Amino acid sequence: MLKRTFSVIMITLLFLSVMLLAFNVQPVKGDAETVYINADGSITPSGAPIATSDNITYILTGNISYPTYGGIVVERSNIIISGNGYSEQGGQGGNGIGLTNTNNVTIENTDIQDFSHGINLLSSSNDLIGGNSISNDSCGIGLYSSFNNSIIGNIITANGEEGIWFYSSFNNSLSGNNITANNMGIGLSFSFNNTISGNFVAADVNEGIYLSYSFNNNIADNSVTNNFWGVYLDSSAHNSISENNIINSSDGVYLYHSDFNNVSGDNIANNYRGIYLERSSKNSMSENNVTSSTMANIYLYYSYYNTIVENNLVTTVGYDIILQSSTGSIMSGNTLSRGGLVVIDSYQDSVQNNTVDGKPLVYLEDVANYNVSEAGQVVLVSCDNIKVESLNLSTARVSIELWETNDSFISWNNVANVYVGILVVNSSSDNIYGNNITNSDYGIVILFSSGNEVYHNNIISNVIQVLSYGSTNVWDDGYPSGGNYWSDFGGTDAYSGAYQNISGSDGIGDAPYIIDSNNEDHYPLMQPWITSSHDVAVIAVATNITWIYQGFSVDINVTVLNKGEFNQNVTATLYYNITAGEMIDTQNMTIPAGENSTLSFVWNTRGVPYNRSYTLKAVATISEVDNTPADNTLPGGPITVRILGDINGDGKVDGRDIVIAAKAFGTRPRDPRWNPDADVNQDGRVDGRDITLIARNFGK
Repeated sequence: MLKRTFSVIMITLLFLSVMLLAFNVQPVKGDAETVYINADGSITPSGAPIATSDNITYILTGNISYPTYGGIVVERSNIIISGNGYSEQGGQGGNGIGLTNTNNVTIENTDIQDFSHGINLLSSSNDLIGGNSISNDSCGIGLYSSFNNSIIGNIITANGEEGIWFYSSFNNSLSGNNITANNMGIGLSFSFNNTISGNFVAADVNEGIYLSYSFNNNIADNSVTNNFWGVYLDSSAHNSISENNIINSSDGVYLYHSDFNNVSGDNIANNYRGIYLERSSKNSMSENNVTSSTMANIYLYYSYYNTIVENNLVTTVGYDIILQSSTGSIMSGNTLSRGGLVVIDSYQDSVQNNTVDGKPLVYLEDVANYNVSEAGQVVLVSCDNIKVESLNLSTARVSIELWETNDSFISWNNVANVYVGILVVNSSSDNIYGNNITNSDYGIVILFSSGNEVYHNNIISNVIQVLSYGSTNVWDDGYPSGGNYWSDFGGTDAYSGAYQNISGSDGIGDAPYIIDSNNEDHYPLMQPWITSSHDVAVIAVATNITWIYQGFSVDINVTVLNKGEFNQNVTATLYYNITAGEMIDTQNMTIPAGENSTLSFVWNTRGVPYNRSYTLKAVATISEVDNTPADNTLPGGPITVRILGDINGDGKVDGRDIVIAAKAFGTRPRDPRWNPDADVNQDGRVDGRDITLIARNFGK
C-alpha cells in the first residue's frame, strides 16, 4: 500500500512539474556587482549572500539578484557550491556561475535564470554539475575547452539558444538531465569522446541533439521527442547513436555530410523522415525500429556505400526506404511494410534477404532473364526479360515497380489495397496482362514509357484506375481477344465485330475506354477476365492501427477475391498469434465471379498477454477444389498489445508516459496539443481519468 501511495504521489509531482514549465521569471535591468570565490577561499564582496565555514563548501544564504549582484566567478578548485534553496537572477548578461581553469568543483541545487550562460566552464575539468534548475538564459550550460566533467540530473528549460553547449570539449558525461523548450537542446561543436545518455530532450525549437564537426561521441538511451530535428549530425564522424527513443520530429536522425557513424537499436517513430542521410557515406543503420514516418522511414539522398541491416520498418503512410542517387548501398535482413522500397537513380546496390510483411522484397538491378515467383514487393531497375508471375501483393506501398526496364512480363498477379499497383517509369516493350488490380489509390501508373502492351487485366475499384503521362502504349490485344476490364467503364454491349458495328453482343464494349488523347482501350471487356473455374484468394488483411491497449477491441477487415468463373460460397477465418493459432472469428459470404468482398472482424484483446506483437492470419476456404490454394492464406498486422498506460510503447508504464499525458492534458480532438495516444480510456479527452489509469499500472 505504501509503495502504491508513493507511486501516485510521484506521478502527481511529475505531472505538476511539467505543467509549471510554462512560467518565466522576467529579469530587471541595471548595474550589478560580481561575486567572487577567490583562489585563497575568500569571498568578495564581503557582504555577498554566500558563506563558507571551511573554504570547501560554499552555501548561498540569500538570493543573488540583479541589479545588486551579477553572477558568481569561481577561481578556486576542489570546492562545493550549493544553492541551498536560493536563486540567482541576472539581467541577461554574464555568467550565473563561471569557472575558468578550475578542477573538481561541484555545483548543486542552484536555481539560475536570465544570464548569458547559466553555468559556464572554460578550460575546467573534473567538475560535477548536478541537480540545478537553469532557465531563461541565452545558454543554459556551456563547456569550452573543458574535459572530464559530469553534468547530471539538471532541469534546463526555456533558454534562448542552447540548453547545453560543448565547444572543443572532450571526455565529458551528460546524463539524466531534463532539457526542454530551448532553441536547441544539446549541442556539440569540435568535441569528441563525450557521452550523452539517459536525458529527456523535448520541445526544442530546432535540434534536440546537435553535433557539428564532432567525433567519437556516444549518444545512448535518451528520450528525444517533439523537437524539429531529433538527432542532427553535421560534418561529424565515428559517432554512435544507439538505444534512443526519437519521436515526433521532422527528421528523427539526420546525417548531413557525416560519415562512418553508427545508428543502431533506436526506436524512431512518428517523424516526417525516420533516418535521413544527405551526402553522407559509409554509415551503418542496424536493428532500429523505425515506424510511422509520413514520408520515409529511411531516406538516402546522394549518399554512398551505407549499410542498412536488420531494421524493422513499418509505415502506413510513407515509404519504408528511399534510395535516391545513392550508390553502393547494402540493404539486408530488413522487415518492410506497406511502405516498401523506392530506388531512384541509384546503382551498385546490394539488396538481399529483406521481407515485406513476411514475404521477400525482390529488388533486381541490371539483371536479365530472371523469374520472380515469390515476393511481397518487386522492384526492377535497368532489367531485361524479367517474369513476375502469380504473386499476391497487398502490403507494399508500390507493389511492382519498373524503372528503365524492357521486354519483361508482369502477369497473373493479384494486387490490392496499395497506393500504386504497378508503376512503370522510363520503360518499354513490357507486357502487363492477366493481373487483378483492385481497391488501390492508383491501379497502373505509367510515366515517360511507350511501347508497352497492357491487356486482359481486371482493373477494379481503384480511386484512379490508370495514370499515363508522356507515354503512348497499347491497351488491348485486338479483336476478339479484347482489352482490359475496367470497373468504371459505363459503355454498352449491343454490337460485335472489329469495328463494333454488327448487331449482337460479344462481351466487348461498343465504345473504347479513353485514358487520354494518346491512349485508349479499343476493346474494353464487359466482364472480368476469368482465368480459372474455382479459385479464391485472400487479398488483404487490413486494420488502421499497429497497437492497442489490452482489453480494447480492434476492427480488422479481410478482403477475399473470387478469381473463378462461378459465384462462390466462401468461409473466412481470422486468427491471431499464428504459432498457437488462436481463432478470432469465422464468417461466411457469397462472392460473385471476378469480384471481391470484405468482411469486418472484431478482435477483443481482453486476456491477451500484453507487451507482445501478434501476427494475424486470414484463411479462405471453399467446398470445391481450389485451383491455386497457396493464395487462400494471408498474414496481417503485426499488432502490438500494450499494457494500459504504456503510451510510448516501450514496454513499461513510467514517468515518460506521464510526461506525454501531461503535455496533452485538458485537450480534445482538434486541439493543437491533442495526442490520441494519451487518451488512455479512449473517451475523446485527456484528463484526470487517464492519469489515474496510468497510475494504476505505474511501474509495471
